[in-house]
Amino acid sequence: MVTIESIPLLVDITRTAEAACDLASRRQYAALVLDAGTVAPMAILDRLGADEQPKDIPIIVASEDRAVGCGSFAEPAARLAKPLNEVSLRAALDAVLSPPQAEWHILYVEDDTFLHEIFQQHLGENVRMTSAATLAEARACIAARDFDLVLLDLELPDGPGEQLVKEIAPTTPILVFSAYDIDTEIARNVASVMTKSRVKEAEVAKTAAAILAKKPASGSSHTMTAE
Repeated sequence: MVTIESIPLLVDITRTAEAACDLASRRQYAALVLDAGTVAPMAILDRLGADEQPKDIPIIVASEDRAVGCGSFAEPAARLAKPLNEVSLRAALDAVLSPPQAEWHILYVEDDTFLHEIFQQHLGENVRMTSAATLAEARACIAARDFDLVLLDLELPDGPGEQLVKEIAPTTPILVFSAYDIDTEIARNVASVMTKSRVKEAEVAKTAAAILAKKPASGSSHTMTAE
């Protein structure tokens, strides 16, 4: 049993197209993770298509070549650059296997893990939160999926959080919650700025909920990994 955050996953690992197709013919999977450096994605997908397997299974492709396609299957649910890291893989699986009751998905970039727990309590069950404690982890999460909101601290162990403002998609609102002041120019590009010494976490959560209310929501699992 492998646990990705709070989602229990049963994982089957295969190293050949033949073994992957054999398992797929005998089991139903919630997701398919393909390591393009070890197995040929098209070899597996062509076999699955020939065997009339369902084509709506979410596919995550890990490859050094971002142009690797899925043929007659749908585009991958996520493309991950190699070498893989745990944070980006978790974010991609989280996006594919998110419980249906999670209406919103936010990324909280903060190195104080206690605050992550506090905000999850304030945000409620209809908000799913992915946590990142560093710039590197945040970048991996952003590359793996889209978020409805980014809650951002400015002081991170590996650099200033302001760097992320220009890297996050313009359609994704950013709520800055930090003890440090933000540059005026950068402040113009975020939805709201709140200072830790002046407001409580509950107020920040209410502000986050108000921002989310203005935009459309994004919408026991078994996973097979072919590597």
